Amino acid sequence: MKWEEKEEKDERFVNPYNFVPFEEKCGRFPVEGMPSGKTGYLDCRLEVLTPLFIPNTSNDKALQDPDNFKEDAYSYDFFSYTNLGTKVGAAMGNYKEPIIPGSEIRGAVRSVFEAAFNGCMSSVDLKRPLGRRSGDPKEAGILEKTKGEQWEITPCERWKFNTADKELINKIAGKETTYENLSEGQSFYVYVGSGGRSYPKNRNKTRRLTVDNIRREKPMNSKDWNLAYLHKGERFESKKGNESVFVPQNNKKISVSEDDVKRLREVVLQYRDPKINKKQEGKGWYNGYEIREDKKTLVYYQKGEVGTPVYMAPACISREVFRKSIKEILQENGNYQPCEDRDNVCSACSLFGMIASEPENGDQSNTKNPDKSEGRGLASRVRFSDARIENLSKDSDWEKYYMPDTTLPEMGEPKPSTVEFYTFFPYEKKPRKDSYGYWTYDYKMVGKNREILPKGQPKLRGRKFYWHSNAWENFVEKNESPINMRQRIRPLREKLEDGQSKPIIFQFCVYFENSTAEELKRLRWALTFDDPECAHKIGRAKPLGFGSVRISVEDEYVRKIDEKTGEWSCQRRINQTDSKIKETASIKSLKEMVNWKKKPIPTVCYPLIEVKGENHKEKKANDEASHQWFLGNRSRVKGANPMRPMFSKVLPKPEEETDGDDSSEKWLYKLEKE
Repeated sequence: MKWEEKEEKDERFVNPYNFVPFEEKCGRFPVEGMPSGKTGYLDCRLEVLTPLFIPNTSNDKALQDPDNFKEDAYSYDFFSYTNLGTKVGAAMGNYKEPIIPGSEIRGAVRSVFEAAFNGCMSSVDLKRPLGRRSGDPKEAGILEKTKGEQWEITPCERWKFNTADKELINKIAGKETTYENLSEGQSFYVYVGSGGRSYPKNRNKTRRLTVDNIRREKPMNSKDWNLAYLHKGERFESKKGNESVFVPQNNKKISVSEDDVKRLREVVLQYRDPKINKKQEGKGWYNGYEIREDKKTLVYYQKGEVGTPVYMAPACISREVFRKSIKEILQENGNYQPCEDRDNVCSACSLFGMIASEPENGDQSNTKNPDKSEGRGLASRVRFSDARIENLSKDSDWEKYYMPDTTLPEMGEPKPSTVEFYTFFPYEKKPRKDSYGYWTYDYKMVGKNREILPKGQPKLRGRKFYWHSNAWENFVEKNESPINMRQRIRPLREKLEDGQSKPIIFQFCVYFENSTAEELKRLRWALTFDDPECAHKIGRAKPLGFGSVRISVEDEYVRKIDEKTGEWSCQRRINQTDSKIKETASIKSLKEMVNWKKKPIPTVCYPLIEVKGENHKEKKANDEASHQWFLGNRSRVKGANPMRPMFSKVLPKPEEETDGDDSSEKWLYKLEKE
């Protein structure tokens, strides 16, 4: 397979997302004893700049034709206060008042607040394990727990077993059967002596299992016969010709930690998860494969220096789950993990609130100080109302607010394991002129060896934001049949097509309570950026250009209490802006990302791939998927070992995407595959 990079200007693309960098350390403080502040509300307007979609999830078949029903096809109407029930096609020809939930606006504004004012990463999923497929072949071994309660691996020699050899299958089972009826870990004996029954090793040092070198029962002369175990590997689209037989060796056993075993279990769960492993197609993978303390488990393992992690998996070339957790990585990058204790909160959690952390190991008490338990939640002091069409009338023709129903292409979930985009390269300088090297969250490759990364590496790029773009024009009004990952939606227009191209304006309020002048100033900035050229992204399909909206604050009202009567009223505050927000490096980078007027000129899209050549006349659905770009980016460095990939490109910084030709060598381009 040949990879080639095109560098013509029209073949350049900008990745849909980039990152606003962290500051040196997340600022936190106790909330007790904070000065009292103002209570009131902000009267806000929201202008739709690109088509927008927020789903009404009460019916996931709302736009499906009842005469062409498909169980795995999903379609959604725009969000409204209407419960659409369970009827297939309930929203077809039926248009409701569009509503933007306050929670949707709140989430976008909070993300901006956190990025601009050094808040924590409140929405990150700390329980999600980090992992990635490794191209390094692993060694075969048997995992078991010894009587001393220590996990160990017995190294094994790997033999080849032909799954089409019926005579061999029957001899293993002791009866006439099929390969599917053989069990994982099924044991028998193989001849390892010098009597000619053992086939010579091939160039890959792999012996071949035949009817001549196998017995089901323990032979009399057992020193020439070793116990062996059948390992049933992963499924393939085409029938697999060979499987593996593990033959234990007399090598020194390898100690394995509980954490290593935990990560093996996670790898198996990922193979069995249809959301991650799309090839599964509802069929169980590695049926009968168990990791138990009272049972031997056949594994493949990758071991480095003494004391380093042992990466185990059920496949020779497989995913690896890293030892570093998301929480640990955030802690090492400035303590940006979500706040967990109201006695130590960031500026964003202080205003927007936080959920109490879950006690570890189910412990509901704090034995040190029960009156001051960890994980106490904090109520929000801001509330966002739902946004409704401005100057609403009861007899509105809601159909004119919507675009024709559209089928969106498949969109993947965030993949933090893509370190070449999510982190900075952890070398002092580029290992090669044409490569950035290769690394994960645990290690970097130095020659043929894995070098464990020190604390604080790799360095995270920061907080994820999406570029504004007009890429939505490539997807609207598509009539492809919806499937599970390709959903049909009813987007809101970016403007009314009634001869005057009127913008669609929503109105909503932000209520604040006991907020200081500094907090109000920051809240207003997070809503408006103090710049009409900047805009938020909300709703679904943000990578495709949907969901750009501009927010403005029209008025501010503060509650006043009559000291004599105790009555209160909201009075308009004339001097709404006390002073300008000081522009930090984070704010500067953020405004680079959210500038609506100065959108990136090249195509903003997922990585581009094009398949050419005589061998690819009939393209498969997956041939030009964006993940193929990442595969090419790792394997096309000239002279690199294909089993030890290197990154050809990394994600440019936001300012490098908009710097003109000064940063052209760092730009991303479409790849061609022949």
